[in-house]
This record gives sequence, C-alpha cells and structure tokens, in this order.
Amino acid sequence: MLARSSAQVPIWLSGICLMTGYATWVTFLDFLGLRRDQVHGHSRKTFLPLRDALLHAEADQKVLRTGQPVSIEEQVQHEAPLGAVDFFTRKFPLHDPAGQIYGVGGISTDITALKNQQRQALLSETVFMCSQEGIVITDPQTRIVRVNPAFTQQTGFSAGVVLGRKTNILRSGRQENAFYAAMWKAINEKGHWSGEIHNRRADGSNYIIWCSINEVRDGAGSLLHCMAVQSDVTQLHDAKEALVRQASYDSLTGLPNRSLFNDRIAQLIEAIGQQQLRVYFQPQCRLSDGALMGAEALVRWQRPGYGLLLPEEFLRTAEKCGLLVSLDHWVMNEALRQLGVWVAAGLWHVPWRLAVNRNVIDLHQPDIVATLQQMLLTHQVDPSAL
Repeated sequence: MLARSSAQVPIWLSGICLMTGYATWVTFLDFLGLRRDQVHGHSRKTFLPLRDALLHAEADQKVLRTGQPVSIEEQVQHEAPLGAVDFFTRKFPLHDPAGQIYGVGGISTDITALKNQQRQALLSETVFMCSQEGIVITDPQTRIVRVNPAFTQQTGFSAGVVLGRKTNILRSGRQENAFYAAMWKAINEKGHWSGEIHNRRADGSNYIIWCSINEVRDGAGSLLHCMAVQSDVTQLHDAKEALVRQASYDSLTGLPNRSLFNDRIAQLIEAIGQQQLRVYFQPQCRLSDGALMGAEALVRWQRPGYGLLLPEEFLRTAEKCGLLVSLDHWVMNEALRQLGVWVAAGLWHVPWRLAVNRNVIDLHQPDIVATLQQMLLTHQVDPSAL
C-alpha cells in the first residue's frame, strides 16, 4: 500500500516474499511516473534499473535479517525535465501484532539539491587544489584563510606559515604604499582589480605576479572574502627586460645607446608633464640628543609599471637633455609649497630648516635669487626656514 505525508514525502510499504524475490511494492509512483498497476505485484526489476532493484533488495534482506533500520542513497533516472533525482531512503521493519516481521517500510527524501551542491563543492575544491595558478583567499581584514598548493610552489610559504597572517607578509618593498592604497580603492569601489605586483618569496627573493583580485559577497551584500588568483610572470618579465636591454645598450661597452637616451628623455618629460614626480621629506635630527632640526627634500619618480625610481636613475638623463634646471625648479617649488602648508598649520617650528639640493648649473642661473624670492612669497615661507 502507499501512504503520503502532508509534506509530500514518499512513504512506501512492501511485503517481501523471500523465496521468489517478488514484492507488493508501491513506491515513488509520482516520481517514477508509473501507475499503481505497473508497480503493484511486479518485481522491482520490471520498473527499476537493475542496479537500483538489487540495491533495494539487498537493503530489504538486511532489514528482515537483522530487524534493524537501514539507510541507503540512490539516484532515480527520470525523463526530461526532471532528469536524475537523488533520494535518501530510510528502511525499517514492519511488525505484526505478534511482533513478527512481515515486511519492510521506508521513507524516501528527495536530496537532489543537496547532492548537486556537494558535487559543485567537490568540483570547486578540485579546481582550487589542481589549479596551476596560485590562489589566496582572505577574510575582510586581509587575513589569509586559505591557499592552494600552487601558491606554496610559487612563494615557498606553506599554508601553515601564512594562515591567519595578513597579505602584506608577501610585500617586497619595491612598490610604495600609494600603489597598494590605489589597488584597494579600486577593489572597494569596483569589487575587482588586476595588475602586476612585486612580491617576496619565503627565501627572500623577489618575484613578479600578474594578480586578479575579486570580492566575494553574500546575498545581503556583506563582504565575506577576497580571492586573489596569481600567475608568476617573473621569467616573462626578465625576458622582456633582456630584450629591452639588448635594444638599448651597446653590446660591447654596455653603455646606453641613442635609442635608450631618446626614450629616457621622452619618459622624463612625460613624468614632469603628468605629475609623476614626488617629493619626500627625510627628517634631520641633532646627533647629540636626537632632537628634530628640520628635513631634507628628496625627489623620486613614481614611474607606472616600474615603481619608485631613485634620482640616480633619471637625473643624469635630465642633465644631458637640458631638463635639470626645470627639474630643480619644480622640486624647490613643491618643497616650499608643502613647507608653507606646515607653517600655516603650526607644524613647522623655528629654528627648523628645510634642505633642498640644487645642482651647480642651477646656481649659475642669473635669475635664481628672484625666482627663489617669488617662491617664498607665493608660499608664505620665511627665508630663514630654508
């Protein structure tokens, strides 16, 4: 006979004949798409795949033999649009008034959605573990919660070493804080970012990755994780630099050729025109007691794709192409502008002094005094502070 719960969970009862293996078996009529007369009194083999029929028969025999409930999982194949349906079935013995087992009952639950989720999770886990690209998953505070084997191969850091630590453990120091601030700004605003990052391996060596970072949010929009997928492009980067060096330096002397010189001029002009130069201030302290006495203005070039360049990497080119005076003028004006801001805010105190380096050519310019006076006036800085 067939019973049905209010939740539409299939409940079936079967009377088993141990000698013939035939059953009075009414189950899953709606799921199987069969009529009662197609099931009632028929062997399971006539309306179930042989594997499923044998699985049920074996479970029934175990229930009858032991008198204990048995659980099985099975998959029933349906015609479209249902397709394969997964069931979890709990079989139990049926007792007559005398306490004798006369049959087997069962309750089957459709667990297709759960099994599909499990299969998807298994697929995702397989992709994560077998990927040739390093994968890093962090919490919203950038603490690492998971890495895959490819990450360990790339960096030399095992999962046990990095789990719970922030991603800045990987920083090489070759890119300034402004780079990372811009990266996280893009992630927070757009939910993703891609670019080149210079990182540090466990052995201290530097390497370069192409990294794609994406946010993972829940249905309510709350940030759960950030996932970074990274490829080691160090060899590609080195090969590119070798080609550039071959094209830009004389093979015998190792000196820059005309092509590199022209490129450096173009790049330097672009740096000045696109405000890629930066002025940093290094504190100057008195040796006797460590008291702050002022600061020294230092110029750096924030060159896209190369990080922060030191003066020796571009000043010689600026001198050869006649841009050194203009560069010095810009550095002085920017240094005095920032000094004026500090003075106005009460953050600069007498007798502190600001040191700004000038080249010899600049010092011979006839208008240097007038130009400097105008800068001091514009930024409201007392000459004694310079």
